Amino acid sequence: MGLTEAIGQWQTLLGHTQVLLGDAVQQAYGADTSGAQRQVPAALRVASRDQVPEIMRIASAHRVPVYPISTGKNWGYGSALPARDGCVIIDLGGLQKIIHFDAELGVVTLEPGVTQGMLADFLDAGGHSFLVPVTGAGPTCSVLANALERGYGVTPMVDHFGAVTDLEAVLPDGSLYRSALREAGGEEVARLFKWGIGPYSAGLFTQSGFGIVTRMSLVLARRPERVQICLFSLRDDALLEPAVLKIRAIMGKLQGTVGGINLMNQHRVLSMSAPFPTDRVGADGMITADALQALGRQYQVFAWTGFCTMYGTRRMVAAAQKEIKATLGDIASRMMFVTPERAKTL
Repeated sequence: MGLTEAIGQWQTLLGHTQVLLGDAVQQAYGADTSGAQRQVPAALRVASRDQVPEIMRIASAHRVPVYPISTGKNWGYGSALPARDGCVIIDLGGLQKIIHFDAELGVVTLEPGVTQGMLADFLDAGGHSFLVPVTGAGPTCSVLANALERGYGVTPMVDHFGAVTDLEAVLPDGSLYRSALREAGGEEVARLFKWGIGPYSAGLFTQSGFGIVTRMSLVLARRPERVQICLFSLRDDALLEPAVLKIRAIMGKLQGTVGGINLMNQHRVLSMSAPFPTDRVGADGMITADALQALGRQYQVFAWTGFCTMYGTRRMVAAAQKEIKATLGDIASRMMFVTPERAKTL
């Protein structure tokens, strides 16, 4: 009875077309990339941040569990799928405003539906020389959501939640959480000073269900004079352990110039560069080891592939390139250094 009443009130608040039910909600949200499924009774498509407090008041009054998503493209970690059956999805993907941008200091305030691609387009259109905190998830994924998951990337701002300076959240009873500085009228300062005053509480909203974050401010890294990508391969698994030790040494020496180094196994790289071989799977539907090795030979993908990005002046990047060559040269195969522009043509 509580769910039925809640759905009726949400339809009044949002409009019937913005409350998905039945087959429509199952088709849109009921499964993830791993094949897991959930029973989702409804999905609410939010058009304004102002709607979220009332959505939560209704959910609280009728004791209906909810599951908020930004764009729902948390690939490999559940996508848009709720943690359990019976949760009503609150889809914040329609909240796509870039609320504020400090072009001098590179601090952006945005809503949950702003994706990596949208932020890149915004910066390019304005001629702003800052970098998007990108991940391997792609341009259609939420910037805010990845920060809340404590995600990381290979830009100079490796720790994405570390770059967050301020946020606003709707609590389960519909009330608002704001930082102490914002409550005191210091919104400009709150955008710039992560720690604020008093106990730091914003971290409670990362990887948790304590509230729905509806806006966030974060610092962007300034685009340097030179950006360069390094790609290398390891021929077999035996080289993985020495590679990790050498990469650790590189990160210690070149912190700030090398944003991060990713090591990806053959399976992952093939999934990014080749179609799934539906005709070469075993009885369990998984790719067999022999088929994987054959695909590796076909596409020239070795056991492990390394990827890193360097940032700095031309001389700094040139020096970093020499250091990486000297450190990894005895174990890495097919090492190459390219600019992002050149990488797009490969």
